[in-house]
Amino acid sequence: MSLTEEQLKKEFKKLDKDNDGNITVEELRKYYLPMQEMLGMSPVLIEREIQAILSRLDLDRNGTISFDGKMFADVMNSIFSFMLEAFIKKLTIKESSFVFLKL
Repeated sequence: MSLTEEQLKKEFKKLDKDNDGNITVEELRKYYLPMQEMLGMSPVLIEREIQAILSRLDLDRNGTISFDGKMFADVMNSIFSFMLEAFIKKLTIKESSFVFLKL
């Protein structure tokens, strides 16, 4: 699934809380926090993901991500893939626990 330019801009604005046209490390952390809490993910794992996104997309190495349609699409794909993988792992663990409890 690919997002349109308009959808990408809307998502960018969700992350860019101070509306300065850049996404900071802190804004990424705040974006990941609900997912971290909901899926019970390790803060270390979240921080690694954030640093991986920054190392790939912070071209001028100033600690922020600017809006560039293609590059921001990569950010969103990374976030969605990370969330899906975490959700599947959590679901698999719950299913395993359920099967174990039924035995």
